[in-house]
Order: sequence, then structure tokens, then C-alpha cells
Amino acid sequence: MIKKALFAILFAGILVSCQREVIPETIDVPETTVADIPGTSDGTIQLALTGSSNLKDYIKVSYTMVGPDDSTEKGTFNNIPTSRSFELMEGSAKFAVFAEKVNDIPSAMYSSEDGFTLELSASVATPDGGKQFVLCGLKNAKIKNEEELLSKTVNAINEGLGDEMPGTGKKHYLRFDIADDGDGGLTVSTIFVSGNLID
Repeated sequence: MIKKALFAILFAGILVSCQREVIPETIDVPETTVADIPGTSDGTIQLALTGSSNLKDYIKVSYTMVGPDDSTEKGTFNNIPTSRSFELMEGSAKFAVFAEKVNDIPSAMYSSEDGFTLELSASVATPDGGKQFVLCGLKNAKIKNEEELLSKTVNAINEGLGDEMPGTGKKHYLRFDIADDGDGGLTVSTIFVSGNLID
């Protein structure tokens, strides 16, 4: 009887500690890092992941995009740009992106006039307006070495640029909340949430 009681107490303690970890940590996105974008013209909610890169052969970028209806799309930079439309509804759209070096970067690229480009942004728009968040903004950049390049691409995407600006990677995702604005329209706000959408 005592063993059963001790086991029940131990099990309850484990259950409570596990439940504490289930609550995702959220990190507010500074408004200065989010751009307002025009509303959609077709009366729908539009989710989009856009970007360009001259590093596709060297840095693989995988993504997961979840619509407000919980439908999920997964792919790599080869599928970007990608966008999807949804009927008007309140809810959340989620984006996660994970970058990894898959091949050595030729030394000639560091002296090339073209420089390095890896642009990537996620956006959600309603008929009343929307928000866009830049996950990586490298365009024709002159970079000295691989360490600097990986810092501005892979590390920036996966780990972010500081505590207030985490990347997504396999530790966080970027959530766009779509809610009633109180005037019969929809408003969009952004927040980072702990969790792994990639695997």
C-alpha cells in the first residue's frame, strides 16, 4: 500500500513537471523588425514564404508552413517562393525554417562581384493588411570567409541575432496571429514560440 502511494506521488510529480514543459515559451517580436504589407485584393488570407539565393548548392534551407486551418506544407528552398490562400478566419499561421551547410563553398565566390545572396521572408496578409518578417536578408553581400558567411546565413536563420530575435531552426517557430480588429476586419501580429515544426 505504501509502495503504491509513493509511486502515485512520484508519478504525479513527473506528470506535473512534464506539464510545465508543455507550455511553450513565447518571445515578443520587436515591431521595428516587422514590416507592414498591403492587404490582399481577392478577399482571402495569404501566407507566403519568399526569397532568393545563390547558395542553394551549398546551404540547404528547409521549411514548414502551417495555415490557420492547420494544413501543413513542407519543402526546401527549391520550392520557394511558395504561397497559399485561405478563407477569412481567425487563427494562427506558423513558419519554421532550418538551414544547414551541405557542401563546401568555392573560394572563388568570396571574390566574385556577385557576392552572396540569401534572402528569405515570411508574411501573412488579410484584406485589411498584413505583416512581413525577414528571416535572412543577405543580398549581393561581400563576405570575407566561411565563418562570416555561416554566421549571417545558417546561424542567423537557426539561432537568430540575440535573445529578443531568435531564429526559428528546430527550437522556435514564428507565429502570425490573425484576430478580429474590433472594427469588423482582421489584424495580424507576430510572436516567436518555442517548439520544433521542422521534424
